[in-house]
Amino acid sequence: MVPPVITHRPRGFHTVKNHPLSGITFPQWARLLLEHGDGIEVHRYWPRLAFLSAMSLFNSAGSLADSLLFGRAIARQELNPEPVFILGHPRTGTTHLFNLMSTDDRFAVATTFAV
Repeated sequence: MVPPVITHRPRGFHTVKNHPLSGITFPQWARLLLEHGDGIEVHRYWPRLAFLSAMSLFNSAGSLADSLLFGRAIARQELNPEPVFILGHPRTGTTHLFNLMSTDDRFAVATTFAV
């Protein structure tokens, strides 16, 4: 049996994957930096700042393309006045309920790739 590999990460190591702000667009990112940038230790967090800056530019380009391609269709779409939201603790059957409801034609659901 092979012993598990233990990786030591030095203090100050900061990951950039799965960051909650990785979906931000550039105007919002610039405003956030202007309002709260003085509280950021740039020398310590520069990899995260660089990653988020690059992602914000990429997201802005995608947002512009999305608006040009689908903006009118989205604006014309009527919304149900009584939407259904599925909320619950993990492992309580929320995904199963979602899957069951998605087979009913009375409900519209978003796929993983549509979100």
